[in-house]
Amino acid sequence: MRVRVELEAAADMTWVVLSDPLPAGAAIIEGTIDAQGERAEGEAWPDFIERSFTAWRAYFSYLPRGKHVLEYTVRLNNAGRFQMPTTRAEAMYAPDRFGELPNAVLEVQP
Repeated sequence: MRVRVELEAAADMTWVVLSDPLPAGAAIIEGTIDAQGERAEGEAWPDFIERSFTAWRAYFSYLPRGKHVLEYTVRLNNAGRFQMPTTRAEAMYAPDRFGELPNAVLEVQP
C-alpha cells in the first residue's frame, strides 16, 4: 500500500516531527522494487525518517511554510479492521503548536 501524507504548514517552523500510525502487523518497505516511485513534493526534506512497528515518523530541522507531500510504502501482513490513531505534526520544542488529522478505519481483506 502506498501512503501519501499531505502537510500544510501555516508558518515556517523549526524542529517538527510528522507521525503517521501503522496498522498492527504492517511493515514499512524501503530499498526494494516495491518502494520505487515514492514521491516527495514541496520544499520540505526530512533530516531523519524513523520506521518503527507502530508509526512512520519524519523529523525536520526546518519546515517551510506551504504544502508538502511525502510518500512511503507499507506491506500489510494481517487482515482485519483497524481503527487508526490520528496523524500528527508537532513542533518538538513547542508542543502547543501542532496539527492532527483523524484517520479513517482501514479494512484489509484476506
